[in-house]
Parts: sequence; C-alpha cells; structure tokens
Amino acid sequence: MNQYAGTAWTVNLPAPIPTPYSATLPAGTYKASGGMFDYLFGPQIKYHGHRVQPFAQTLFGGASSNIWSNVLKDSGISNVTSKRVSGFAMSVGGGVDVNLNKHIALRLGEFDYLMTRLNPTLLAAVGGLNNQNNYTFSTGVVFNLGTVK
Repeated sequence: MNQYAGTAWTVNLPAPIPTPYSATLPAGTYKASGGMFDYLFGPQIKYHGHRVQPFAQTLFGGASSNIWSNVLKDSGISNVTSKRVSGFAMSVGGGVDVNLNKHIALRLGEFDYLMTRLNPTLLAAVGGLNNQNNYTFSTGVVFNLGTVK
C-alpha cells in the first residue's frame, strides 16, 4: 500500500534552537507545507464470502517527508542539505469490500491507524517528536487479478 499526503504545518518556537546546519533558528512562529509518502507491506486477512468481504491488515514499512526541511528553508536557513526525513511506518486497520463480479469489487470503506516515526535532528534539539499518529479513511474500486477456489 502506498499513500501520499500533503499538509501545512505551523510551529511556534519560544527560544532559539541551534541546528546541525551551522545556523541558529531564531524564536518565532514558522509555517511550512510539505508532503509525506509511505510504503507499507504485510498480510491482509479477508473473509471470502459470496458478496460482502470484510478484511483486516497489519502493514509495516517506511515513510518519508520533506516538511522538516521546508520549515528550515522558510525560516531563512539556506544551507539545508537534506531534502527529506525518512523513518519507520506501520498501519493497522480493516474494511469491507462488496463484489460486483469476480474481478471488480467496491470498497465501501477502509479505516486505518497510521503511525510514523520520523525524528529529524531539529526536533531532537527541542525534545524530539518520536511518533506521529494519524487515521486514514479510503474508499474506491478494487480490481481482483486472481480468484479464490
């Protein structure tokens, strides 16, 4: 499973923070936007009923985001060498598919908890941010390439 999401973020720094980029980030409020891409793999358990097929899954992999370097750039620090921060990601959830025929199903809904562990050096200077916790909901069309006998 791959996902891409974009966001805008505001961080309020009450005191100056030294960065690993030979510069100090002054106190103030900074705004930045960026994206995050995750790539997850793992087992999916599915009840293959006649028409309605509930499923559950636990996926593991990684995530990558550029919002941290965008905060530094928007604050005026120009010698940022790292464009992205990468780390661990996992997702736990499930949903329900309804078969339209043997090759196409309608995903009524899928709800997942998504945890990423991105801890850039800048955030370590202010106590770190170990986990980012998110929830996702998706719906759509599923194309089944094989059949269960």
